[in-house]
Formats: sequence, C-alpha cells, structure tokens
Amino acid sequence: MKHPFFRLSLIALLASASTGAFAAAFMLNEQNAVQTGDFGAGGAAIAEDASTAWFNPAGLTRIDKPQIVAGGNGINFSSKFTGQVSQQVDILGTTISGGTQNVNGISGGAAAFIPFFHAAYPINPNIVAGFSVTTPFGLETNYSPATYVRYAATETKLSTIDISPSLGVKLNNKFSLGLGVDEQRLLATFDSYAALDPIDNPSTQTLSHNVASDWAPGWHIGGLFEPTNTTRIGLSYHSKVVHHATGYSLFSGGLASPDFLDPTAEYYSGNASTTLTLPANTTLSAYHDMNNRWAVMGSIIYTQWSVLNQLVLNNVAAIDPNLDTQGLVTAVVPQNFHNTWRASVGTTYKIAPQWLVRTGVGYDETPTNNTDRNLRLPDGDRYAVAFGARYLATKNTTLDAGWTHEFVKTVNIDNTTTVSTQQTYVNGHSYSNANIFGLQLTYSFA
Repeated sequence: MKHPFFRLSLIALLASASTGAFAAAFMLNEQNAVQTGDFGAGGAAIAEDASTAWFNPAGLTRIDKPQIVAGGNGINFSSKFTGQVSQQVDILGTTISGGTQNVNGISGGAAAFIPFFHAAYPINPNIVAGFSVTTPFGLETNYSPATYVRYAATETKLSTIDISPSLGVKLNNKFSLGLGVDEQRLLATFDSYAALDPIDNPSTQTLSHNVASDWAPGWHIGGLFEPTNTTRIGLSYHSKVVHHATGYSLFSGGLASPDFLDPTAEYYSGNASTTLTLPANTTLSAYHDMNNRWAVMGSIIYTQWSVLNQLVLNNVAAIDPNLDTQGLVTAVVPQNFHNTWRASVGTTYKIAPQWLVRTGVGYDETPTNNTDRNLRLPDGDRYAVAFGARYLATKNTTLDAGWTHEFVKTVNIDNTTTVSTQQTYVNGHSYSNANIFGLQLTYSFA
C-alpha cells in the first residue's frame, strides 16, 4: 500500500503548485467535495473519509481501512467595480495630477482550480495515520491594465500548499484525539502600474511587479466525542502560520529610466520581502443521525483575522521621490482585519442504497472594514447555499459532487493607496459572487 500512497501524494502535490483562488477573505474551506455540497456543515464531526485528517485529525479513528481521497474544486469568482479612480504623483514638492476617470463594471474576478489529496492508514484499531495536501488560503483578483484601475491594482495573487501528516488516537469508545503538523508553501504576487500624467505622457506607463515566496510550519489539533452511535461532536484548531517571504521586485517602463524616456527600461530589486501572518481558526461541529436515512449537522468557525493589521512590502523597486536615481521603497497597505464568525447547517438524505443527497446553508463574515477595504480584496459578508450528492459506485469506491453559490454583499470602496511618490484614490462600489463546483473520489482498500 505504501507505493500507491506515495505516487498519489506526489501527483497531488504537483497539481497544487499552480493553485490560486478567492474565497471568504482568502481562507479556503474547500478541502474536499463533501463540504462543497453542504457549505462545511459538520466538517469537524462528520469524519466519514480520510479528509478528516485535515478538518479534525481525531476523526481518523473512524477509518478502519486504508483509504485515499482525491479530487478538486473549481471556483468561478465574479467581481465588478463601478466608481471613480484618481491618480497623482508628487515629485520634488510638485503634484502632477493624472486626473480622474469614471469606470463602470470593471471586472476583477478570476477562475481557479483547487486540488486536494488525503490518505488514511490504520496502524491498529486505536491508532490511524493520515496525510493531506491542501490549499488552505488563496486569493486572486485581476484587473485589466487597459483601464484606469491599473494604478490601484492589476494582478493580486496568493496561493498556498499545505503538506500535513497527522495521527488520530482512540482513547476509549467515546473520545478520540488527533494532531497534525503542517509545512506550508506561500507564493504571492502584487502588481500595479505607475505613471507621470498618464493621459498626456503615456510613455511613462510603468509596471510594478512584485513576487515573494516562503515555507513556514504550523500545526492543527482536534478532539471527537461520540456520546452515542448516532451523535458526534468535533472540535478542531488550526494554528496561525507566519511567513517571512522573500523574492524580487521589477519596475519596468518609462519611469524605470532616469530621464523617463526609455519605455524598455527595467529596475530590479532582488531582495524584496514581506511578513504575512495567516490566521488561526477554531471549528466546533456536530453531527446526528435522525434515522437510517436522515442526518443533520452544523458548524461554527471562529477565525482570528486580527493578526493581519497591514501588509508591508520591503525593498520595492520604484521611482525615487527626489528623482536622484531609481530607489527602493517600502510600501504599506493598511488592512486592520477583525476576527470573524462563519456558521453553517446542513442535512443528508439517503434516497437509495447507492445514492445520498446533501444540502447546506450558511453565513460567512468578512474581516475587512469600510475604511481600509481596497480593490485587491473587495470582500463583503456572504450568504451561501449548497447542494451535493454521493454515489456508491462499488463496495470500495464512492463519488461525491457538490456545488456552492455564494452571495457576496455589495461593498463600498473609499480608499487611498500610497506607494512611493504615487497616490491612487478609489471611490465606488464592488459587487461579487462565486460559484464553486467540487468532485471527489474516495477509494477504500479491502
């Protein structure tokens, strides 16, 4: 069994490497297709397949055969901004205004695929080992550089890969504990444009392209209480992960040359860096079988987003405010996130021996605020509806599919971004929604 586990783990890891997506703020809960079909209701208590290694490792003790879970979720995020964008540059005490333009329905949405892989292996009846490759955080917004929005943001992308071995231990017939360790890869992209009087001097259009990456450790722990054969209560905690990311910054275009006249000029910084803390979260879930066909479940998740006060980009290649030469600057983007709650309830119903359907509804609170919200993360409170189904293809093979639609509250954006000599003011509103489609294969070895 070790060889197929290893090969599938490697495939899942390589597939995850290109992932970037957008979810509530930028935490992703879509680490299987079951939760896509019920909006995560009961996630830390269901413990019905190897994906519990991520959601609550204590649930691994319910897996009595070697098992793998593999699949992915496709996310189609739509976001449109309508309002005004103003741009100006301060040079040697003189303000050069780029004017104000109205924009209508400018799209910043993106589509992405989030793969996942989980495995469970019973060591003995009371100890089960697990392994997961997931994408717990992801963000992607992308505005066309052909619009005036480019001075506030073009591409913003954050993707993670989390590799996690775990262990579940049954203490007795009612209590189990689990622990997992995480090694997480972060890759971030942060792009926008700068210009001097962009309407009259289009040759000064200059791209600021910034990329950073890092590996950092974390951990997660869980407990499962089974008071009866039909009821389970799960509690899990995922630690914060602190990334000290390093990379490069490239300033390419007219402003990268001392005389502002060479549109092919480039200014490169090879020691760009940032520190990004990804938040801890706690999940409390319950699951109950009403009878042999009907089950109900629910979850509450508390996420400690307040660790993210501001995003600081160091050693960014940019125009020097004194016009002496090209210079390295520090870009500070206030965030001031607050802690949030997410709640969901759901149900499953067995319509036939081989078929099960599920549904769920939920609410997810945004950590953003009306002062610091910006176009890179036009997030609002969201409500969700979800539907899913399971098909027992063979005695050892099941297929799960799920769909979630998220209704994101329309939010106002009234924000000024300052990077080096350039200030960009954005005033308007953003409307967003998302559709998530998931598919999962579960195979249990006899």
